[in-house]
Amino acid sequence: MIEDLVYSKHNVTQHCGVAYFSAIMAEKLSAEHVQTYKGFKRCKNFFINLDIIELDKDDINHLFDFIKSDAYDKAILIMHDYRFSYLEDKLIDACDIIVNLSGEEELNKISGNNSIGLFTPSLIDAPVLSAKKGSNRPMSLSFGFFSPRKKSFNKYLKYYDYMLTNYADWYHIIVMSSHVGTPNVDIEILPNLLNSDSIVTMEFIPNKILSELISLSDLGVSFYPTGILSNNAAPMSFFQQGKTVVTSSGKMTPPSYHDFIINWDKIELVDFDDLKSIHNRGKAAQHYYDNNLNWDYFIKKIKSLI
Repeated sequence: MIEDLVYSKHNVTQHCGVAYFSAIMAEKLSAEHVQTYKGFKRCKNFFINLDIIELDKDDINHLFDFIKSDAYDKAILIMHDYRFSYLEDKLIDACDIIVNLSGEEELNKISGNNSIGLFTPSLIDAPVLSAKKGSNRPMSLSFGFFSPRKKSFNKYLKYYDYMLTNYADWYHIIVMSSHVGTPNVDIEILPNLLNSDSIVTMEFIPNKILSELISLSDLGVSFYPTGILSNNAAPMSFFQQGKTVVTSSGKMTPPSYHDFIINWDKIELVDFDDLKSIHNRGKAAQHYYDNNLNWDYFIKKIKSLI
């Protein structure tokens, strides 16, 4: 019998964050990372990683067939987001343990005593080059999916406009991701809206190169519609390397984050010329990450459930 299976719809070659998470989790659990449930007679623990909007009709039917087959000892549903959908609620009812990564209170209510709150650790390896900037210009870095259809898009525009107006010495790099096979038409929109020699935009780059860029940056920039949450992987990548992030907060933002993030709603209180203060926030973020948000801590919690 195979001990553990870790499922995600995509694999890492498709540039999917849930897939990266699943692959790392499988490696650390000595489990098998799969994109199908066919061909397996039985497993001990079945970890389901998903964002429900990624699944098509066949994916959903196959998933329910596997769950109803009782071909596992425990089914553990890793909820990266909760979309308040019928399908999610049915999956929650069918699984033994629900891992709530976003801190969504409604998910805890539905899951009852079967729910545990965790987080998404960094999905990016530590840098290896120890590279140093040849310029004294401070630099911000942002990466992820940038779409004008997202509520957070306007905050990025306001941030870069604010920095160009008030701190012209800063340099900004934006790395725009997309799933393999999906045209990244948004790559053409940002450069037109952010027409400045102090801003460079680029498409997907491998995580190992992204890690080196994080090490060179002075801070990260990561905005989310509901404010920064415990399931946001991009900020974790900055915290891991001792960098703070400019972001917004919301009712589900972990209170401890306020000790080291730069809150967009109070941006006028921050002196971006004071790099020592910004770097000290980064050190505080790294200390908190190392003690509360790393993979070792996450896996220890998961193993305690199974």
